[in-house]
Amino acid sequence: MQGQYLDANRHLEQARRYFEESNSGELAWIEVDADASAAVVALLLGFPERARQQMREVLHRGNAHQDSYAVGLAHFWGGIFCGLIRDTQGALEHAEALRRLAARHPVWASFADLFTGEALTAQGNSSEGVDYLRKAFATCKEMGHTKFLTLAKLGETEFLAGQGRIDEALALVSDALSDAEGYARLKSPALRLRADLLAQSRADASEVDVAYRAAIYCARGQGAKFHELQASTSYAQWLNSLGRSVEAQTLLAEIYGWFTEGFDTPALSEAKALLDELNTKPNALRRSNKVDRNESRMKGALRKYR
Repeated sequence: MQGQYLDANRHLEQARRYFEESNSGELAWIEVDADASAAVVALLLGFPERARQQMREVLHRGNAHQDSYAVGLAHFWGGIFCGLIRDTQGALEHAEALRRLAARHPVWASFADLFTGEALTAQGNSSEGVDYLRKAFATCKEMGHTKFLTLAKLGETEFLAGQGRIDEALALVSDALSDAEGYARLKSPALRLRADLLAQSRADASEVDVAYRAAIYCARGQGAKFHELQASTSYAQWLNSLGRSVEAQTLLAEIYGWFTEGFDTPALSEAKALLDELNTKPNALRRSNKVDRNESRMKGALRKYR
């Protein structure tokens, strides 16, 4: 929750070894939780293919358990994972599995609605998706699942943005950012979404600059290469729209070049497509770009996001 992924990975690897050695049926759900958390951490650290393999193993072992709660936990983490890699069909399948399990464990109903709402919104069915998100929001609030309220808020923020209701979306993402102080995994994505909204609102360029850099620096501070790539891609798209293609290419090439796997995931595919576009820019246009060097001003403005 604190976003310290390198430290988390070390502890989770140790926990996984312990459960493999103990192999206790009473620890089934804890084993699923530790293994699935490790898969999510591997993804955020920048190893998408390794993370997908770990999550496949989690789902295989989870579905083989006699403990129905452990099965639900596997599908819960599967839904979280699919949301991160933007696998909407996978998210809907996990949501349906959780909905079936909710008859025995009502806790899964709210997460079934949450994953359904996120997936439908991402697929363009925003009106139905937001209904599920609002239902999930109400249920999570009632049951005290406060950290998952942030996910529902971010989903509704994207719905509002898609409707052109930018001011409302900015207000909601600011609210989500307050929540994310206690749920650090969502902080960089929330900051990126806020920067996207500011860019859409045609805010002052310096304000948009600060917002995108905040999302990138937040991800870097956490060691979350996956979030850093997504924030850098959004920032590079905006820079390119202003004619700052050299700056955009330099920024994006550095983080994209770090990755060694998972090139078929949407995040890496989009980054590669943008890099290809930037690499075809005419040299004359490239020479006309100017990089803002006023780092002291930027660092002062960004300090509050760290």
